[in-house]
Amino acid sequence: PSNSPAPAPRWMQVAFVVQDTGIGICEQELAMLRSGNPFDLIGKGMLCGSGGTGLGLAIVRELLKLHHQSKLHVTSEGENRGTRFEMQVNCRAEPKLAQPEETRRSATHAERGLTPADAASVVQQPPTAALPPTASIDSTRLPCGELASTPVDASQQCMQPPVSAGGAKSTSADALCPPQPQPAAVTESARRVRVLHVEDDRFLQMTLAVRVFKKCNIDYDQVDNGRKAIEKVKQHGPYDLIIMDNQMPIQTGTQATRELREMGYSGRIIGLTGDPISDPVVRSFKAAGLNRCVTKDTAGVKIVTEEICALQALCPTQ
Repeated sequence: PSNSPAPAPRWMQVAFVVQDTGIGICEQELAMLRSGNPFDLIGKGMLCGSGGTGLGLAIVRELLKLHHQSKLHVTSEGENRGTRFEMQVNCRAEPKLAQPEETRRSATHAERGLTPADAASVVQQPPTAALPPTASIDSTRLPCGELASTPVDASQQCMQPPVSAGGAKSTSADALCPPQPQPAAVTESARRVRVLHVEDDRFLQMTLAVRVFKKCNIDYDQVDNGRKAIEKVKQHGPYDLIIMDNQMPIQTGTQATRELREMGYSGRIIGLTGDPISDPVVRSFKAAGLNRCVTKDTAGVKIVTEEICALQALCPTQ
């Protein structure tokens, strides 16, 4: 055996970065977060009462510190400019010792259950010819726009409930994919319904497009902030329905709704929010001129679908 000392452990740093496009954080509030004091609440957190404790970042920092003094950094360019969270995790990179060729070959043969005599008689086969490319589509290579615009049967996205011995379906899967109200019978007149969806979350944009808009066979536009929503209305005229998020960069739903009403826009606007309905921010959102405000959950999506179905029923038959 070699008497040479074992190589010193090497270290590597792995960075995990999460960046959003939300309401951002001002410099004064960033200083509070960087102080590391537990129970500190900033911005909306101070308005939610029992909705938060201010311990989230403090716990994450302590866990990272226990993991080889890893660190968390929070940065923001200011209000309505989004926030960036970066975890720098220190990991030990264990050196992989070189293994002699004969040792590797013997280990491989042993794994295959070959004796030395059997191994000597193994004949190396020529490499297999490359298979011709298949005609299947790799969805990971599709641009997001193409993926979002591809027709999808939303009913196939739900987990199918198991069938019991008696033939009855289990109701436990109903909670995973609750039934949605069925849209009115699709006719050419249904295409007259036009909806503007204002939402900065790309996943929620695609979810409503697949689960509601495409199933109801309506025309729709999607934008990611209030300013773009106002531009759409100015360019394309009134919509039958505007579905408006509130917490967005550049211009919030509250600001956009108020500006639309001041312009004289009288169309129906539904607020779709992830904030608690009792939150003062939501009350301000409603007061800006919403016809209705619902939450971003299954019940809220159901209400939006019912509103669209009602609009379809009012469309004149061509």
